[in-house]
Amino acid sequence: MANFVCHRGEDPDNWYPPEVRLIYGLTVRQPWPGVRPSDKFDVTKIWAELQKDIKQRGHENVNMYTQTLRQAGQPVALAFSREYDKAYSHKGNVYSVSIPGARTFRFAESTRNKCVPALGKEVDWVTDHAAIDDHYLVLNADSIAGSTVLGLGHRSSGLEVTFFTDLPRQWVTQVNKEPASDIEVTDLNKLDIDTRIKVQKLGR
Repeated sequence: MANFVCHRGEDPDNWYPPEVRLIYGLTVRQPWPGVRPSDKFDVTKIWAELQKDIKQRGHENVNMYTQTLRQAGQPVALAFSREYDKAYSHKGNVYSVSIPGARTFRFAESTRNKCVPALGKEVDWVTDHAAIDDHYLVLNADSIAGSTVLGLGHRSSGLEVTFFTDLPRQWVTQVNKEPASDIEVTDLNKLDIDTRIKVQKLGR
């Protein structure tokens, strides 16, 4: 299986610098209500929340829902681009991530030929960007239940993808085009108490 590569730019005014940010990896700011922090890898529960959100905020329309994701940042999610130059690199730190064993799936289609929030046919869009012609889901298994990652790929000019699961530090390959292994990640216990409490909220 090929690796799924994507990039995330983070504004230093809103996020910690890499040496602190990577203590826990790239984690969402706030897990979904109803999903306990200990459930970070229980993708079935996160998928259930995503289905509910698509129905409520997207009015059961995946296309409409992806537009709401692009309009503003979501505390339950992490926004990425599959193209480095479109990863908001002007805002500060850009994290390049490589997800091993990734697989991409279409959404299922209703009888009206409309995307619905259900897993559909697997497609080879992990590396073939040119073939993408619709919104899609990113997993690292052949099923929701077997996956530890859940992403929603947007059919947009920026090849955006939104992840609703934390991404572990070992998947971060580069920071600002330099090896992530060169980052001296801070020891949590060496942070001042106020910062430590805030950073721990990003951990699981």
